[in-house]
Amino acid sequence: MALDSSLSVLVFTENRKTADWIASVLGKLGLNKVTNASTAKEAASAVSQGKGGLVVAEHTGEGKAVHSLIKTLRDSAKHRATPILLIAGTEEKALAGFAAKDPKADFLAKPLSAKAFAQKLAGLVQKKPQPGPAGKNPAPEPASASSREALALLRAGKVNEAKGHFTKLLKEHGPFADLSLGLALAHALAGEKEQVNSVLDSLIETRPDLPQKDAATTKKTDPAEPAEDLPEGEVNGIWRQHKPKERRQKAYEHFQPSHDKREVFRLFAPDWSAGFSDKKGTLQMVDISFGGCAFEAPRPALERGQKLGVDIYRDQEKVLESIPATVMRVEPEVVGVRFDELERRQEAFLNEKLREEQKKGAATSQEFQSNAKDSSKVIKLSL
Repeated sequence: MALDSSLSVLVFTENRKTADWIASVLGKLGLNKVTNASTAKEAASAVSQGKGGLVVAEHTGEGKAVHSLIKTLRDSAKHRATPILLIAGTEEKALAGFAAKDPKADFLAKPLSAKAFAQKLAGLVQKKPQPGPAGKNPAPEPASASSREALALLRAGKVNEAKGHFTKLLKEHGPFADLSLGLALAHALAGEKEQVNSVLDSLIETRPDLPQKDAATTKKTDPAEPAEDLPEGEVNGIWRQHKPKERRQKAYEHFQPSHDKREVFRLFAPDWSAGFSDKKGTLQMVDISFGGCAFEAPRPALERGQKLGVDIYRDQEKVLESIPATVMRVEPEVVGVRFDELERRQEAFLNEKLREEQKKGAATSQEFQSNAKDSSKVIKLSL
Protein backbone atom coordinates (compact mmCIF):
# COMPACT_ATOMS: atom_id res chain seq x y z
CA MET A 1 0.00 0.00 0.00
CA ALA A 2 2.31 2.76 -1.31
CA LEU A 3 1.33 6.39 -0.86
CA ASP A 4 2.55 9.63 -2.45
CA SER A 5 6.21 9.77 -1.42
CA SER A 6 6.21 13.60 -1.64
CA LEU A 7 3.84 13.85 1.33
CA SER A 8 5.42 15.29 4.47
CA VAL A 9 4.40 13.76 7.80
CA LEU A 10 4.56 15.31 11.26
CA VAL A 11 4.70 12.70 14.01
CA PHE A 12 3.88 14.05 17.46
CA THR A 13 4.43 11.75 20.43
CA GLU A 14 6.19 11.93 23.77
CA ASN A 15 7.03 8.22 23.52
CA ARG A 16 10.29 7.52 21.65
CA LYS A 17 9.43 3.86 21.02
CA THR A 18 6.14 4.85 19.41
CA ALA A 19 7.94 7.41 17.23
CA ASP A 20 10.38 4.75 16.01
CA TRP A 21 7.55 2.31 15.32
CA ILE A 22 5.57 4.90 13.34
CA ALA A 23 8.66 5.90 11.34
CA SER A 24 9.23 2.25 10.44
CA VAL A 25 5.68 1.77 9.18
CA LEU A 26 5.74 5.07 7.29
CA GLY A 27 8.96 3.99 5.57
CA LYS A 28 7.33 0.78 4.37
CA LEU A 29 4.47 2.89 2.95
CA GLY A 30 6.96 5.03 0.99
CA LEU A 31 6.69 8.07 3.27
CA ASN A 32 10.17 9.24 4.23
CA LYS A 33 9.68 12.97 4.72
CA VAL A 34 9.04 12.63 8.45
CA THR A 35 9.41 15.30 11.14
CA ASN A 36 9.29 14.20 14.77
CA ALA A 37 8.07 16.40 17.63
CA SER A 38 7.94 15.46 21.28
CA THR A 39 6.57 18.74 22.68
CA ALA A 40 3.64 20.96 21.74
CA LYS A 41 6.05 23.81 20.97
CA GLU A 42 8.05 21.66 18.53
CA ALA A 43 4.85 20.47 16.85
CA ALA A 44 3.50 24.03 16.45
CA SER A 45 6.83 25.14 14.99
CA ALA A 46 6.82 22.28 12.47
CA VAL A 47 3.26 23.11 11.43
CA SER A 48 4.15 26.78 10.89
CA GLN A 49 7.06 25.68 8.67
CA GLY A 50 4.75 23.58 6.49
CA LYS A 51 6.22 20.24 7.56
CA GLY A 52 2.85 18.65 8.32
CA GLY A 53 0.99 17.69 5.15
CA LEU A 54 -0.23 14.82 7.29
CA VAL A 55 -0.21 14.74 11.10
CA VAL A 56 0.05 11.64 13.30
CA ALA A 57 -0.45 12.47 16.99
CA GLU A 58 -0.33 10.12 19.96
CA HIS A 59 -2.10 10.99 23.21
CA THR A 60 -0.28 9.35 26.12
CA GLY A 61 -2.98 10.00 28.69
CA GLU A 62 -1.22 12.96 30.32
CA GLY A 63 -1.65 16.66 29.62
CA LYS A 64 -3.40 18.50 26.80
CA ALA A 65 -0.63 18.59 24.20
CA VAL A 66 -2.62 16.76 21.52
CA HIS A 67 -5.70 18.91 22.17
CA SER A 68 -3.51 22.00 21.79
CA LEU A 69 -2.12 20.73 18.49
CA ILE A 70 -5.64 20.10 17.15
CA LYS A 71 -6.66 23.63 18.12
CA THR A 72 -3.58 25.05 16.36
CA LEU A 73 -4.49 23.21 13.17
CA ARG A 74 -8.24 23.74 13.12
CA ASP A 75 -8.14 27.40 14.15
CA SER A 76 -6.04 28.12 11.05
CA ALA A 77 -7.77 28.37 7.67
CA LYS A 78 -4.55 27.14 6.07
CA HIS A 79 -4.42 23.91 8.10
CA ARG A 80 -8.14 23.29 8.69
CA ALA A 81 -8.15 20.50 6.09
CA THR A 82 -4.85 18.90 7.17
CA PRO A 83 -5.41 15.15 7.72
CA ILE A 84 -4.92 14.09 11.36
CA LEU A 85 -4.59 10.54 12.65
CA LEU A 86 -5.09 10.44 16.42
CA ILE A 87 -3.68 7.55 18.44
CA ALA A 88 -4.97 6.99 21.97
CA GLY A 89 -6.52 4.49 24.35
CA THR A 90 -10.13 3.45 23.88
CA GLU A 91 -11.11 5.51 26.95
CA GLU A 92 -10.30 8.79 25.16
CA LYS A 93 -13.88 9.47 24.08
CA ALA A 94 -13.32 13.19 23.44
CA LEU A 95 -10.62 12.56 20.82
CA ALA A 96 -12.60 9.72 19.25
CA GLY A 97 -15.64 12.00 19.11
CA PHE A 98 -13.66 14.77 17.44
CA ALA A 99 -12.32 12.34 14.82
CA ALA A 100 -15.83 11.05 14.13
CA LYS A 101 -17.08 14.56 13.33
CA ASP A 102 -14.07 15.99 11.50
CA PRO A 103 -14.01 14.71 7.88
CA LYS A 104 -10.22 15.02 7.74
CA ALA A 105 -9.43 13.17 10.97
CA ASP A 106 -9.47 9.56 12.14
CA PHE A 107 -8.93 7.73 15.40
CA LEU A 108 -6.79 4.62 16.01
CA ALA A 109 -7.17 2.86 19.34
CA LYS A 110 -4.27 1.16 21.09
CA PRO A 111 -2.71 -1.40 21.05
CA LEU A 112 -1.20 -0.46 17.70
CA SER A 113 -1.35 -2.66 14.63
CA ALA A 114 0.71 -1.92 11.52
CA LYS A 115 -2.12 -3.08 9.24
CA ALA A 116 -4.76 -0.93 10.97
CA PHE A 117 -2.37 2.05 11.06
CA ALA A 118 -1.68 1.77 7.31
CA GLN A 119 -5.39 1.45 6.49
CA LYS A 120 -6.35 4.49 8.56
CA LEU A 121 -3.53 6.51 7.01
CA ALA A 122 -4.44 5.56 3.45
CA GLY A 123 -8.09 6.36 4.09
CA LEU A 124 -7.20 9.83 5.35
CA VAL A 125 -4.82 10.67 2.52
CA GLN A 126 -7.10 9.36 -0.21
CA LYS A 127 -10.32 10.83 1.23
CA LYS A 128 -11.77 13.44 -1.09
CA PRO A 129 -14.37 16.12 -0.32
CA GLN A 130 -17.92 15.09 -1.09
CA PRO A 131 -19.12 16.72 -4.34
CA GLY A 132 -21.91 19.25 -4.06
CA PRO A 133 -25.13 19.24 -6.14
CA ALA A 134 -24.64 19.11 -9.89
CA GLY A 135 -24.01 22.46 -11.47
CA LYS A 136 -23.05 24.17 -8.21
CA ASN A 137 -19.68 25.18 -6.86
CA PRO A 138 -18.43 23.54 -3.65
CA ALA A 139 -19.44 25.29 -0.44
CA PRO A 140 -16.85 27.93 0.51
CA GLU A 141 -14.72 27.75 3.62
CA PRO A 142 -16.30 29.64 6.55
CA ALA A 143 -13.55 32.28 6.52
CA SER A 144 -13.84 32.86 2.76
CA ALA A 145 -15.63 35.45 0.64
CA SER A 146 -19.06 34.45 1.96
CA SER A 147 -18.32 35.47 5.55
CA ARG A 148 -16.55 38.61 4.33
CA GLU A 149 -19.74 39.46 2.43
CA ALA A 150 -21.75 39.15 5.67
CA LEU A 151 -19.27 41.42 7.47
CA ALA A 152 -19.56 43.93 4.64
CA LEU A 153 -23.33 43.97 5.17
CA LEU A 154 -22.75 44.76 8.85
CA ARG A 155 -20.41 47.59 7.95
CA ALA A 156 -23.05 48.98 5.60
CA GLY A 157 -25.61 48.95 8.40
CA LYS A 158 -27.68 46.10 6.88
CA VAL A 159 -27.89 44.21 10.15
CA ASN A 160 -30.90 41.99 9.37
CA GLU A 161 -29.41 40.89 6.06
CA ALA A 162 -26.12 40.12 7.80
CA LYS A 163 -27.90 38.03 10.46
CA GLY A 164 -29.59 36.00 7.75
CA HIS A 165 -26.30 35.52 5.93
CA PHE A 166 -24.42 34.35 9.04
CA THR A 167 -27.31 32.03 9.99
CA LYS A 168 -27.18 30.45 6.54
CA LEU A 169 -23.41 29.94 6.74
CA LEU A 170 -23.69 28.37 10.20
CA LYS A 171 -26.29 25.95 8.90
CA GLU A 172 -24.08 25.00 5.94
CA HIS A 173 -20.71 24.77 7.72
CA GLY A 174 -21.49 24.21 11.39
CA PRO A 175 -20.73 26.48 14.38
CA PHE A 176 -17.23 27.67 13.52
CA ALA A 177 -16.01 30.37 15.89
CA ASP A 178 -15.70 33.12 13.25
CA LEU A 179 -19.26 32.61 12.00
CA SER A 180 -20.76 32.39 15.50
CA LEU A 181 -18.96 35.56 16.60
CA GLY A 182 -20.15 37.33 13.44
CA LEU A 183 -23.75 36.39 14.22
CA ALA A 184 -23.32 37.51 17.84
CA LEU A 185 -21.98 40.87 16.61
CA ALA A 186 -24.99 41.27 14.33
CA HIS A 187 -27.39 40.60 17.22
CA ALA A 188 -25.44 43.06 19.40
CA LEU A 189 -25.76 45.81 16.79
CA ALA A 190 -29.49 45.11 16.66
CA GLY A 191 -29.72 45.48 20.45
CA GLU A 192 -30.71 41.82 20.93
CA LYS A 193 -28.87 40.95 24.13
CA GLU A 194 -30.68 37.65 24.70
CA GLN A 195 -29.74 36.35 21.25
CA VAL A 196 -26.12 37.48 21.75
CA ASN A 197 -25.90 35.44 24.97
CA SER A 198 -27.54 32.45 23.31
CA VAL A 199 -25.01 32.42 20.45
CA LEU A 200 -22.07 32.85 22.82
CA ASP A 201 -23.37 30.09 25.12
CA SER A 202 -23.63 27.81 22.12
CA LEU A 203 -20.08 28.66 21.02
CA ILE A 204 -18.71 27.91 24.51
CA GLU A 205 -20.70 24.76 25.22
CA THR A 206 -21.30 23.03 21.91
CA ARG A 207 -18.43 23.92 19.59
CA PRO A 208 -17.93 20.67 17.62
CA ASP A 209 -14.56 21.28 16.02
CA LEU A 210 -12.43 20.78 19.15
CA PRO A 211 -12.35 18.19 21.94
CA GLN A 212 -12.75 20.70 24.75
CA LYS A 213 -12.82 18.36 27.75
CA ASP A 214 -11.43 15.17 29.17
CA ALA A 215 -13.38 12.04 28.36
CA ALA A 216 -14.57 11.63 31.95
CA THR A 217 -15.89 15.20 32.05
CA THR A 218 -17.43 15.08 28.58
CA LYS A 219 -19.43 12.00 29.40
CA LYS A 220 -21.17 13.79 32.27
CA THR A 221 -21.52 17.42 31.24
CA ASP A 222 -21.10 18.08 27.52
CA PRO A 223 -24.61 19.04 26.32
CA ALA A 224 -23.74 18.66 22.65
CA GLU A 225 -22.49 15.09 22.82
CA PRO A 226 -25.15 12.44 23.62
CA ALA A 227 -24.03 9.71 26.02
CA GLU A 228 -25.09 7.11 23.51
CA ASP A 229 -26.75 6.80 20.11
CA LEU A 230 -30.48 6.36 20.40
CA PRO A 231 -32.62 4.24 18.07
CA GLU A 232 -34.19 6.14 15.19
CA GLY A 233 -37.63 6.06 16.82
CA GLU A 234 -36.53 7.88 20.00
CA VAL A 235 -36.12 11.59 20.67
CA ASN A 236 -32.74 12.81 21.99
CA GLY A 237 -32.44 16.22 23.69
CA ILE A 238 -29.33 18.38 23.97
CA TRP A 239 -29.55 18.30 27.81
CA ARG A 240 -30.12 14.56 27.94
CA GLN A 241 -26.99 13.80 29.96
CA HIS A 242 -27.85 16.22 32.76
CA LYS A 243 -29.62 15.07 35.90
CA PRO A 244 -33.30 16.13 36.25
CA LYS A 245 -32.49 18.99 38.65
CA GLU A 246 -29.79 20.30 36.28
CA ARG A 247 -32.21 20.09 33.35
CA ARG A 248 -34.77 22.14 35.28
CA GLN A 249 -32.09 24.72 36.13
CA LYS A 250 -31.12 24.92 32.45
CA ALA A 251 -34.77 25.54 31.54
CA TYR A 252 -35.03 28.28 34.16
CA GLU A 253 -31.89 30.02 32.88
CA HIS A 254 -33.46 30.22 29.42
CA PHE A 255 -36.89 31.28 30.69
CA GLN A 256 -36.12 33.95 33.28
CA PRO A 257 -34.04 36.53 31.32
CA SER A 258 -36.60 36.95 28.55
CA HIS A 259 -39.83 36.75 30.54
CA ASP A 260 -40.47 40.46 31.08
CA LYS A 261 -39.93 41.14 27.37
CA ARG A 262 -42.75 38.83 26.32
CA GLU A 263 -46.12 40.22 25.32
CA VAL A 264 -47.91 37.01 26.32
CA PHE A 265 -47.33 35.62 29.81
CA ARG A 266 -45.98 32.11 29.89
CA LEU A 267 -45.71 29.54 32.64
CA PHE A 268 -42.32 28.25 33.72
CA ALA A 269 -43.02 24.52 33.92
CA PRO A 270 -39.97 22.64 35.26
CA ASP A 271 -41.89 19.41 35.88
CA TRP A 272 -43.40 19.35 32.40
CA SER A 273 -41.93 17.86 29.25
CA ALA A 274 -42.71 17.56 25.55
CA GLY A 275 -42.52 14.66 23.15
CA PHE A 276 -43.23 13.94 19.50
CA SER A 277 -46.15 11.75 18.51
CA ASP A 278 -44.00 9.58 16.23
CA LYS A 279 -41.14 9.04 18.71
CA LYS A 280 -40.49 7.68 22.18
CA GLY A 281 -38.92 9.81 24.93
CA THR A 282 -39.41 13.37 26.15
CA LEU A 283 -37.68 16.77 26.16
CA GLN A 284 -37.41 19.18 29.11
CA MET A 285 -40.06 21.90 28.92
CA VAL A 286 -38.90 25.52 29.25
CA ASP A 287 -42.26 27.28 29.21
CA ILE A 288 -45.85 26.74 28.12
CA SER A 289 -48.91 28.86 27.41
CA PHE A 290 -52.18 28.40 25.56
CA GLY A 291 -50.51 29.48 22.34
CA GLY A 292 -47.50 27.18 22.39
CA CYS A 293 -44.48 26.00 24.30
CA ALA A 294 -40.67 25.94 24.30
CA PHE A 295 -38.47 22.95 25.13
CA GLU A 296 -34.86 21.79 24.93
CA ALA A 297 -33.55 21.46 21.39
CA PRO A 298 -33.62 17.90 20.05
CA ARG A 299 -30.92 16.25 17.99
CA PRO A 300 -31.07 16.06 15.03
CA ALA A 301 -32.14 19.69 14.97
CA LEU A 302 -35.57 20.94 13.93
CA GLU A 303 -36.10 23.63 11.30
CA ARG A 304 -38.21 26.78 11.48
CA GLY A 305 -41.60 26.16 9.87
CA GLN A 306 -41.46 22.40 10.44
CA LYS A 307 -44.79 20.75 11.34
CA LEU A 308 -44.97 18.48 14.39
CA GLY A 309 -47.37 16.44 16.46
CA VAL A 310 -46.53 17.43 20.07
CA ASP A 311 -47.36 15.41 23.19
CA ILE A 312 -47.39 17.25 26.54
CA TYR A 313 -46.39 15.52 29.79
CA ARG A 314 -46.68 16.62 33.42
CA ASP A 315 -44.63 14.59 35.91
CA GLN A 316 -44.17 11.89 33.24
CA GLU A 317 -47.96 11.63 32.73
CA LYS A 318 -49.14 12.36 29.20
CA VAL A 319 -51.82 15.03 29.59
CA LEU A 320 -52.24 16.14 25.96
CA GLU A 321 -51.54 14.15 22.82
CA SER A 322 -50.78 14.89 19.18
CA ILE A 323 -51.27 18.66 19.23
CA PRO A 324 -50.58 20.03 15.73
CA ALA A 325 -47.74 22.55 16.05
CA THR A 326 -45.35 24.62 13.94
CA VAL A 327 -41.73 25.36 14.84
CA MET A 328 -41.39 29.15 15.22
CA ARG A 329 -38.06 29.62 17.05
CA VAL A 330 -34.87 27.59 16.70
CA GLU A 331 -31.91 28.33 18.99
CA PRO A 332 -28.87 26.22 19.86
CA GLU A 333 -30.44 24.94 23.10
CA VAL A 334 -34.15 25.80 22.90
CA VAL A 335 -36.92 25.34 20.34
CA GLY A 336 -40.24 27.20 20.45
CA VAL A 337 -43.44 25.94 18.78
CA ARG A 338 -46.88 27.42 18.17
CA PHE A 339 -49.95 25.28 18.70
CA ASP A 340 -51.84 25.32 15.41
CA GLU A 341 -55.14 24.16 16.87
CA LEU A 342 -56.50 23.06 20.24
CA GLU A 343 -59.76 21.18 20.59
CA ARG A 344 -62.25 22.51 23.15
CA ARG A 345 -61.55 19.65 25.57
CA GLN A 346 -57.79 20.24 25.20
CA GLU A 347 -58.20 23.95 25.97
CA ALA A 348 -60.25 23.18 29.09
CA PHE A 349 -57.80 20.54 30.27
CA LEU A 350 -54.75 22.74 29.66
CA ASN A 351 -56.49 25.61 31.49
CA GLU A 352 -57.08 23.41 34.53
CA LYS A 353 -53.51 22.05 34.64
CA LEU A 354 -51.88 25.43 34.17
CA ARG A 355 -53.97 26.94 36.99
CA GLU A 356 -52.72 24.14 39.26
CA GLU A 357 -49.12 24.92 38.29
CA GLN A 358 -49.65 28.64 38.82
CA LYS A 359 -50.87 28.07 42.39
CA LYS A 360 -47.79 26.05 43.39
CA GLY A 361 -45.39 28.19 41.34
CA ALA A 362 -44.08 30.48 44.10
CA ALA A 363 -42.73 27.56 46.13
CA THR A 364 -41.30 25.84 43.08
CA SER A 365 -39.31 28.91 42.04
CA GLN A 366 -37.16 28.77 45.18
CA GLU A 367 -35.34 25.72 43.78
CA PHE A 368 -33.58 27.78 41.14
CA GLN A 369 -30.57 30.05 41.31
CA SER A 370 -31.48 33.60 40.35
CA ASN A 371 -30.24 37.14 40.83
CA ALA A 372 -33.79 38.46 40.60
CA LYS A 373 -35.07 40.18 43.74
CA ASP A 374 -38.45 38.49 43.38
CA SER A 375 -37.85 35.18 41.69
CA SER A 376 -41.44 34.08 42.25
CA LYS A 377 -42.65 36.64 39.71
CA VAL A 378 -41.39 34.47 36.86
CA ILE A 379 -44.15 32.00 37.67
CA LYS A 380 -47.14 33.70 36.13
CA LEU A 381 -49.67 33.21 33.39
CA SER A 382 -52.39 35.31 31.83
CA LEU A 383 -55.59 33.30 32.19
